[in-house]
Amino acid sequence: MNPFFSIIIPTYNRGHIVSKTIQSVINQNFQDWELIVVDDGSTDNTKEIIESFSQNDLRIRYIYQSNQERSAARNNGIENSNGKYICFLDSDDEYDQHHLSTLFDEIKIKNNAIGLFFTSLIIYNNGIDIKHPIKQLRNNESIYDYLFTESIYPCRVCISKEIFNDFTFPEYTNMAEDTILWLEIASKFPIFQILEKTVNYYQHEENS
Repeated sequence: MNPFFSIIIPTYNRGHIVSKTIQSVINQNFQDWELIVVDDGSTDNTKEIIESFSQNDLRIRYIYQSNQERSAARNNGIENSNGKYICFLDSDDEYDQHHLSTLFDEIKIKNNAIGLFFTSLIIYNNGIDIKHPIKQLRNNESIYDYLFTESIYPCRVCISKEIFNDFTFPEYTNMAEDTILWLEIASKFPIFQILEKTVNYYQHEENS
């Protein structure tokens, strides 16, 4: 199976909330995807929750690893993926049902470009929409300045699988590891912004 999208979810002891995240993928109106959930050494019921989904949908796979933090989990998921484009989702966030179709349409407009695409998002702080402003990337603006100043959370991002032949998430740090990767990618590949809000990002006490 070679789906258009592979979605990687790293998770650790999120058995109590990961179901909603997985369901947001199942609910996509674009259905050519696979979902890889990488369990980073959970000690709760995460495995049982994931397997309750994977038993009913062969597009969903569960991978267990000893606790190595989220970069290693994402890299593990990428290594085991089959999709043309790789998307990310944290185990407490959700896709809008149009997330993948919005990405697909933009990728086709860009003639299947090898690059990094990112959408916009709604941020909820303890359940309240904080009306987070989305800064548009201007043609005359340095992409490095933009990436340094804007938080491009992994749940917003979709990357051509080929790019991971050159780059991976850095496993030597848990601080801004995603920004480090985006900057490395920007040094060699184009970055495409999509202004449509297609992700619900949740801020709460359990955020890592």
